[in-house]
Amino acid sequence: PAWEDAVDCALFLIEARWTEPDRLAIHGDGRDGRVAGRAITARPDLFAGAVLEDALLDVVRGIETAPADSPLAALGSPRTRTGVQELVSASPYHHVRGGV
Repeated sequence: PAWEDAVDCALFLIEARWTEPDRLAIHGDGRDGRVAGRAITARPDLFAGAVLEDALLDVVRGIETAPADSPLAALGSPRTRTGVQELVSASPYHHVRGGV
């Protein structure tokens, strides 16, 4: 998934010593906001901050109101168990943890 690519990019920048986690931020708007949101919920230790604009962060609920031709449909279907699991996997909201 794209959010894993964002994490990999952050790791590369840190390991190459181009930056440090306390100086690294991520930005995303629209669909990229979901990607950035999922990256920071997966690896909050890599980012000092994030700017998410017009981002759908609760993918499970958002797909219910998305148009039929929305790119969100490729993430999964809320009508099947597997589809819900795929949506939860892509949803930043469902990966928020306390203490972070």
